[in-house]
Amino acid sequence: MAYANLTWKKPNHCQVTQGDSDETDLRDLLSQSAYLFSDPVLKSGGFSCMDFDGAWDYLQEGAERYEAMEAQEPDFLVKDMECSGNFYLRSGWTENSDFFHFRSGSLGGGHGHSEKLHMDLVIGGEDILMDSGRYHYVDDEIRHTLKNALSHNTPTIDSRDYVTCLDSWGVKGMSPAYHRPFCQKNGFTLVQGGHAGYLQEGLGDVYINRRVLALGTDLYVVADEFFTAGEHEFQQNFHFNPDGKVKLKNAGDDLGCGENGSPIPSAHYSGQTVDADFIFVESPAKTCDSSLQVQLKDSRLSRNYNQMENNQSLTISRKKSGFCCLLTVIAGGKKDSYQAPEVTPLEVTCSAGASVRTEEEAHGLRIAFNGKTYVVIISHTDIGHNSDLLAAGGYLGLGTVIVFEEGDAKTGGTVMCW
Repeated sequence: MAYANLTWKKPNHCQVTQGDSDETDLRDLLSQSAYLFSDPVLKSGGFSCMDFDGAWDYLQEGAERYEAMEAQEPDFLVKDMECSGNFYLRSGWTENSDFFHFRSGSLGGGHGHSEKLHMDLVIGGEDILMDSGRYHYVDDEIRHTLKNALSHNTPTIDSRDYVTCLDSWGVKGMSPAYHRPFCQKNGFTLVQGGHAGYLQEGLGDVYINRRVLALGTDLYVVADEFFTAGEHEFQQNFHFNPDGKVKLKNAGDDLGCGENGSPIPSAHYSGQTVDADFIFVESPAKTCDSSLQVQLKDSRLSRNYNQMENNQSLTISRKKSGFCCLLTVIAGGKKDSYQAPEVTPLEVTCSAGASVRTEEEAHGLRIAFNGKTYVVIISHTDIGHNSDLLAAGGYLGLGTVIVFEEGDAKTGGTVMCW
């Protein structure tokens, strides 16, 4: 449990507000754990000297022994807690590091929230995407709202939760989560998971699979795949740090445009020390006329018990029949050096007949960021034969998630998922 605390500690030394958890500083527990287990790695996550509570419990001798212990930095930057369905990726262990958390696990009892496929994001030590928290335990509308999937950074459909709160603790409609193995190659990381919440009767017969491709720790491609035969409003929800401001940018403002010149809607987060952009991408091979709708809303967030703050949230939606993929590129960095990425949607073709893949079949992207250019191909269908080679932007590969970096061989790429 002590190493779990170390793993999920954000750069600001606090835990994420998962479920009914507060944004609690973990250094006191890590300091005491380091002392009890004589573990220098745990001390790296604690205080340099024992805090008051620790000194009270372990007296002068314990405080002196702890202070004399050398701290040792952990030897990992990625950790997949597959049993609980929590995944963590970070750039380092300093207060200015990047940190990413992906949740694809069980509800977790009465303290659990509808947070399947939720993600938290910290860039440059500053929270950008956050869980909305819990505020209190009173059985009222606020309690139910904060436990709702719409109050998390999750994909949803038709503005509905997939779990029904019976009271402050009990729920109806507990569906399984499907946490898939992560992949890390050549500096890229892919994490993915799904859940069956919307396969329940009366909720739409939709299976959701979320893929998050990290092209580093400050650049992400979020692909939410909705598998269904029906018509729905498919959604992505993003909840922001109250310390920052979000503004919808004029579509196409230095953030790229489609192959046909159509602008790309986007949002800009301006924080205390960090800027970030959210770029909402549509395929140039759209099969229907419905377009993305981007709604910026005033909302509320609770980092600690009985404390509520005003923040902002985004809902990206598209009404469509049949399969839908909502694709968002997220990038961020320190204000003094950050430059927004250039994002261009690409047509994807299949080598067998060179036919253009529809948006139900594949998406392609070119992303230029921090002096590097990537081409990403994401296939939404299975790969059946070596003739199913997919091409985009002059690159050719076989797989369902493939990354090419400019300067690499034109064929093959880094296959993150077959």
